[in-house]
Amino acid sequence: MIPEKVALYEDLEICHAGDSLQPLLFPHVRINSNPFDFCKYSSEADIVSQEIQEKINVNFMHDAQIVQFLNQVYVPTELWNESLYIKKKVSSKDIFSLVMLYTTRFDEKSLLSFIKWCNIKKVLYMNQEQERKVLKDQNGSKVRFQVLWALKNDYLNGTTLSITEHLPKYQAYVKNLKKNNFTVIGYARKSPGQVHQEVRVGLIQKMVNKLYNTLLVDKVFVSTSSRANDTI
Repeated sequence: MIPEKVALYEDLEICHAGDSLQPLLFPHVRINSNPFDFCKYSSEADIVSQEIQEKINVNFMHDAQIVQFLNQVYVPTELWNESLYIKKKVSSKDIFSLVMLYTTRFDEKSLLSFIKWCNIKKVLYMNQEQERKVLKDQNGSKVRFQVLWALKNDYLNGTTLSITEHLPKYQAYVKNLKKNNFTVIGYARKSPGQVHQEVRVGLIQKMVNKLYNTLLVDKVFVSTSSRANDTI
């Protein structure tokens, strides 16, 4: 019922900021201008034909894309859309093997390194209380698994395409704004803390570089020490 009501407003779309159980309603412009902050939900439109699947060659280049993929594919809590997800027992090895199909980021990494990376990035299935059990695999070895809601295989490639195409669409949108004489402004900041000034400046510079090179802003305003709720 809710999706039908939202459809009446052509400039709005339901999305989430990493946690698919916390839906948000934002204008398309807001979502497209923040490709790594707001994630669109998978839908039956994401399914692609077998012919197209065989031609798909996706390689996630950014950590944010991998996190978004994991958060959309493996959900630790029951979902309302059972047509897209199936409840199943999944091991860390299963998840690692799937991710390896869509990125070269972990080519030289071990399973343990991948698990540590997921913890650092606060991937949803790692950071919420979940049912954990230990079973034996076909070789008789003990395997620890989690009960998760996993995106059905038919929708995997459609989801990866939507993630990889998000940034190019945003960049095309920004370029179009510039053609119409808009100036795109970026903002970077670091929260107050005990970080050494040289380190703080280095981190800020990385943010500024990303704003210029990836998000294509024209100018950047910087605050080396401020909180998110401080007046700019």
